Amino acid sequence: MNIRHTCKLGMMIALFLALMSLSQSVTTAQAPAVALNGDVTAAAWSGFLYKFVAGSTLRPRASATTWASSGGGGCIYAVAGASEVFNVPLDLPQGSRIDYLRLYFYDTSASDSTAWVTIYDGAGGYVDVIGVNSSGTAGYGTTQSAYMGHIVNNSSNAYVLNWRPNVTGSTMMLCGLRVAYRLSLPYSVYLPLTLKNY
Repeated sequence: MNIRHTCKLGMMIALFLALMSLSQSVTTAQAPAVALNGDVTAAAWSGFLYKFVAGSTLRPRASATTWASSGGGGCIYAVAGASEVFNVPLDLPQGSRIDYLRLYFYDTSASDSTAWVTIYDGAGGYVDVIGVNSSGTAGYGTTQSAYMGHIVNNSSNAYVLNWRPNVTGSTMMLCGLRVAYRLSLPYSVYLPLTLKNY
């Protein structure tokens, strides 16, 4: 065997050993921490996305409740049935995380209205997971709930947006509800490219 072949063989062995070393370091790389509920760490959530519904899309649960809309059509108020509930289905992606509920209102009343998200389990059970009240008497305004962090489970629950005016008449109107939520990003986003077969 001549010197030229020996050099080529030596270079091939060195390249093979270097690739083996790189492969071992990649395959032993640490994956992101996973919580017991299957969620990866906080960095695994998207930026905020929003589900915004106009007040005029909600309807009363009780047929005896009468209501009207504002001149522009986007806001509603109770004509009769101050303590009745108006609602509309809330459709969010499976596994998304509800963080906040924002209430848009018109309020010149001494009372405050209430908005909230309810989950129903299909067997008569329900849980109110997040809520917020209107405030003040200055007219148009908006308030945001405290942080919730509820993970959406559409396979077991139905989600509903609710509003209770607590007073009749146009001094208290619902103009909109906005849910701020985040999507769970794919686990593979955080793995090295070589492990994702790119």
